[in-house]
Amino acid sequence: MPPPDFTLRITSDRRGGFLVQLAVAPFGGASDRLVLPAAFESWDRTAPAVEGWGRGDPAAADAEVSDPPESRGTEWVEPPRSIDDLGAALFAGLLPGRLHDDWLASRVLACATDRGRLRLALCFDLAEPGASRLASLPWELLFDPHHRQYLARSPGISFCRFLLTPEPRPFQLRGQPRILVVAAQPNGLPPLGLTSEKARLVESWPRAEVEVLAPPSLATLSERLRREDVDVLHFMGHGSFDQSTGEAVLFFEGPGRTAIPVPAPLLAEKVTASRSIQLAVLNACDGARLPRREGIDPYSGAATALMMAGLPAAVAMQLPISDRAAIQFSGGLYRELAEGRSLEEAVAAGRQAILDEAPRSREWATPALYRQHLPAAGSVAPERRDLFADCPDFSALLDHLTRDFVGRSFVWEAVEGFTRRHPSGYLFVRGEPGIGKSALLAQLVRLHRYPHHFNSRREGVVRPESFLAYLSAQLIERFRLPYGALPREATRDGGFLLRVLAESAQKLAVGEKLLIAVDALDEAETEHQPARSTPLFLPEFLPDGVFFLIASRPLDPARWPLVRADQEILELEEGSPQNLADVRRYVETRLGREGIRAYRARHGLSEGTFIEEMVGRSEGNFMYLSYVLPAIEEGALVDRELSTLPTGLDRYYRDHWQRMKGRDLEAWQAGPLRILATLTLMPRPVSFQLLCRFVGARRSVVVQALDEWRPFLHVQKGSDAPTAAPFYSVYHQSFRDFIVDQAEIEEEQLDLREVRERMLEALLDDSGDD
Repeated sequence: MPPPDFTLRITSDRRGGFLVQLAVAPFGGASDRLVLPAAFESWDRTAPAVEGWGRGDPAAADAEVSDPPESRGTEWVEPPRSIDDLGAALFAGLLPGRLHDDWLASRVLACATDRGRLRLALCFDLAEPGASRLASLPWELLFDPHHRQYLARSPGISFCRFLLTPEPRPFQLRGQPRILVVAAQPNGLPPLGLTSEKARLVESWPRAEVEVLAPPSLATLSERLRREDVDVLHFMGHGSFDQSTGEAVLFFEGPGRTAIPVPAPLLAEKVTASRSIQLAVLNACDGARLPRREGIDPYSGAATALMMAGLPAAVAMQLPISDRAAIQFSGGLYRELAEGRSLEEAVAAGRQAILDEAPRSREWATPALYRQHLPAAGSVAPERRDLFADCPDFSALLDHLTRDFVGRSFVWEAVEGFTRRHPSGYLFVRGEPGIGKSALLAQLVRLHRYPHHFNSRREGVVRPESFLAYLSAQLIERFRLPYGALPREATRDGGFLLRVLAESAQKLAVGEKLLIAVDALDEAETEHQPARSTPLFLPEFLPDGVFFLIASRPLDPARWPLVRADQEILELEEGSPQNLADVRRYVETRLGREGIRAYRARHGLSEGTFIEEMVGRSEGNFMYLSYVLPAIEEGALVDRELSTLPTGLDRYYRDHWQRMKGRDLEAWQAGPLRILATLTLMPRPVSFQLLCRFVGARRSVVVQALDEWRPFLHVQKGSDAPTAAPFYSVYHQSFRDFIVDQAEIEEEQLDLREVRERMLEALLDDSGDD
């Protein structure tokens, strides 16, 4: 079980400063301004004074930072006396006041668990102004002066850096991974002990399949990654970083073992050919360095470029590292991974291996671990779990919606622009079914932990009471408001929610904004609300700093929220250039999958032709692609030419409907049609047993029908038990709408009243059995 997280989100306050917000923790939720000594404000001038500890020079490693400034051509502003003072200054700036109290409380709570570990993660969005300069600081030196310990090498604490990336993927490493080693030793560069490092790697992880790339050239690497899956990419060799240009390079070998400097963005481009890579280990100098100057691409560093290319994790060196330390680190790293330890624990073991070999060296702080940020929907303190007792759980939905997420940068820009233009308000995101509204809201929630609510007819989560209870509980938990439980009036109307919003707004730091995501407003039930009240009792006015991001299909004007707060509408249009560009990217990400490659080869389609055909036939609809691409990949459409596929989502539904119906009309009307009608009419998922009773069909008929319509259905287990029976429901509202098309049902000679009567009889029989 992974350790609990203590995640600090560091963001720009848009005025040249930074905010630290406790995003996830066993205890607390404070935020404060990040205040660092002047030495860090001008880190690009002062950094060279401490880089000696990272060069493998024992004298430099043992020296204090107070060496004469003129010896390195720079000067200190408020120079710290030692590395300890440097780390203590970072610690004090990162965890001031209440944040420090939350840190201590979280450590106490973590110590009460079985393993007693706590993961400290610093989360950066390098696209924000000044974030790259801030992220370049040596955070691995964080030093707790009270406990006299460096956090990055302390027992019980794991340390890593999170990066916000457009398409985050979870880190999942197999027990017997395939490790591809690039051991580059070009002529003209200092010799390295690459043979010893390779031997140490194999010795540390005997079960791993270690392959050494020969020759260690960029062309060979590119070809190898296209041919077969790789789990870990390990580079051992030389690297450099040009602070003036912000460009990191790794030195591969060319003809005659000449040194070929490969820019990090180009290497990242080649690595994207393999979606299987989970981890890159760059055992070379300066692989984790970041540009400190504004106006330079923050993702031009080696580690950050690979992260933006989609790698879940990267370990690299933020300064030059000695050959000795590099070999010791990789041995400790892989030894712990072989034992099934977490990546953070493995990096900590690598640091200890460096320290064991050279106890007075500071090189243990040179390795830096970067991971993609995959935050949970929320972290609830034990004493507040009662708040969520009757609330829906959207964690599985968030995982599902964000699994293949791509693009949508134009939406992020629109959200950012709206919050800049208004002190508070509503941004309504409107679009037709299948255009990806739910996915983009889910992605925002995953990345930024926005308070949220997802209306769903399929799950029966449509009433205002669910919305009011869940949103109020999230705000109480997030801002530590003084409510042990929800009062009775919390779900009566929007009054209590407005009070909680106002109290939450008062706790926002300077420049901080509270965004709340609400999905599928069109599915919310309004029948039992008072006349002229807003859907879900949304507040008519909002406190400053509070914004709602609400997704909806186009609504009848009579149902549109009558709010008097600032508001704008962002229309997601299927044919817009921005949407089509994202659809194209969505198709591109699947080109490397085996079933897609086999289909293209069978029909003689180039990548470009396949992409453009899919984009055109989808008409800009992601839901269409979510059905068609898996069907191609799984071989269900292997014999169909692209030209025969229907265009548009509704036509795709109709095509599948007609193909199923055309096999045997009588069997269709007796089985599959009744099953689909039943699933459509039921407000909640239906068990297999009840479904058989509803339609009055044999089990084999129901099994076959469910299998044929599986892509359009949502299947879930009724409990966590391994043998629990599945429950079924219609997956997407657009398919539900298609089924209940009255003309279609009448054409099939199906009496919906008869279906409802059978459902009622089955439910009564089921209750009688109890």
